[in-house]
Amino acid sequence: MSVHLADALEFPLPATPFRVFANPPWNRTADVLHRLLDNPSSALTRADLVLQWQVARSRAQGDDLLGAIWAPWWEFGRGRRIPAAFLRPAPHVDAAVLTITRRDPPRLPPGDFAAHEASLRR
Repeated sequence: MSVHLADALEFPLPATPFRVFANPPWNRTADVLHRLLDNPSSALTRADLVLQWQVARSRAQGDDLLGAIWAPWWEFGRGRRIPAAFLRPAPHVDAAVLTITRRDPPRLPPGDFAAHEASLRR
């Protein structure tokens, strides 16, 4: 096992199974999620991300378009709320850990991602 301190948007994703632990800048959350989840053929097995409470709650509920797009390949869970006062520097809102795990087996083949996304965006 190895640990890398790196920019999640620039670090080359491994070709072998990997796990991500991250506290991405909250203004880059969507970019990080797309980088990790838009390619179901990637070797990502799990991600634990400290995100804004509302984002983690929404993603764990999966009741929006992105949740529907990613649902065939990924499962989402939300950990406890992390009060803003526990973080440094303290943000204006609370956080939570969003846990993302690969479905085994997936509900659709990884190669169906683009067609699945296109059908839902219509």
